[in-house]
Amino acid sequence: MTTPTPEQLLDDEICKPVTIKLAKKEYRLDFSMASVLAFKSRTGRNVFTPEGWQGFNLKDDPEAILAFFWASLLTFQPDITFEQVARLANFRNMKLISQRCEEALQVYMPEPDPQGEEKEPTKPELQSIGSTTGA
Repeated sequence: MTTPTPEQLLDDEICKPVTIKLAKKEYRLDFSMASVLAFKSRTGRNVFTPEGWQGFNLKDDPEAILAFFWASLLTFQPDITFEQVARLANFRNMKLISQRCEEALQVYMPEPDPQGEEKEPTKPELQSIGSTTGA
């Protein structure tokens, strides 16, 4: 028996893939726990708490927005650097990047218990991470 690849584990056991095409290359976005921890290490923000999302927008914290994108790439592009990701992003494509990152994170968040009993953390209320207004 062979060991499953990260792609097989993430596809088969967790969720559908979310991709983005930038600079004529397609990238897969994923929020494994390694991604969540890399994001927290880089920014100090915890994606599982409301406080982690305060001021999380392009106007107030552009570095955190890029770190969110960078972290989402790490599962399948482990050698990509923050500087390389910063070169992929610009004001024209930030809305698309933000939408895809939000979609990728939501795919990984636990579903609410259908009986109303909270067993897992609830999905955070996300701001639009590409917002320039901070709203």
